[in-house]
Amino acid sequence: MWSWSRVYGASFSNVVVPSAVPAIDTIAARCLDTVFSSSAKKKADVSLSQAYFTVPDITRVEPWKSIILRNTPGVLPRSVPLFLSQSTTDEVVRPSVTFAFARKQCEAGRTVDLDVITGVTHEWTAIKTADAAFRWLQDRMNGVPPLSDCGRLPSIEADPAKA
Repeated sequence: MWSWSRVYGASFSNVVVPSAVPAIDTIAARCLDTVFSSSAKKKADVSLSQAYFTVPDITRVEPWKSIILRNTPGVLPRSVPLFLSQSTTDEVVRPSVTFAFARKQCEAGRTVDLDVITGVTHEWTAIKTADAAFRWLQDRMNGVPPLSDCGRLPSIEADPAKA
C-alpha cells in the first residue's frame, strides 16, 4: 500500500485506521534494508498483525480495487519459463497465493519451476533461494530446457510442508 500510494498517488487514509500509518511507514522504510528485523520494524509488524483496515475488503474499494487489478500478474506467454521460490512459513507472501499463481500458469501451459523451502521467514526466502534462482537463470542462458513442477503442484498445495 505504501509503495502504491506513492506510485499512483492514492491515499490509504480512507482504508486504514490512523494509528496504523506510522507502522506502515516504519515497515516501508525498513523493509529492504536488512534481513534482521530492527526493534522498530518488529513493533510495527506486531501493530499491523492486528486488524488495521477500516473496510472489510480493500479489493472492493477504489482506487485500491483498480490498483490491485493493475498489479496482479496475468498469464505469461507460453514461451516464457517461470521460476518461483516460496517459503511455506512466509507470513508476508502467503504460500497459497504463490501456489495459486503457479497453478494458473501451469493450467495455461507455462513451464513453472517452483522452489519450495520450509522454516524460513519472508526476509530470508530470497537469500536461501538465490543459488537456485541463479542456477535456473544460468541454465536458461545456456539453452538448457527448463524443468517443470506443474505435475506436483496439487500435492504442494494440499500440504506445502511435505513438498
